[in-house]
Amino acid sequence: MKQIIVGSKNQIVIPKEVREKIKGLRSGTKVSIYSLDQDSFVVKVDKSDWVGRTYGKLKDSLKHVDALDSIKKMREEW
Repeated sequence: MKQIIVGSKNQIVIPKEVREKIKGLRSGTKVSIYSLDQDSFVVKVDKSDWVGRTYGKLKDSLKHVDALDSIKKMREEW
């Protein structure tokens, strides 16, 4: 469990160790926050953020694809 401090503007910073464990969480990602009871809450990555959910999914499968070569081939087909 990590402890964090609520800042003067009621903001919190999610510790790096926690951010690295949460898939799809990066700067600009929308999150939802839910109150469980008087003393606790949950923060969830917003699943409606399509870009955040799919970011990096094709990285390994397209690793050996030359984008410029593919574009040239498509242009030649026209």
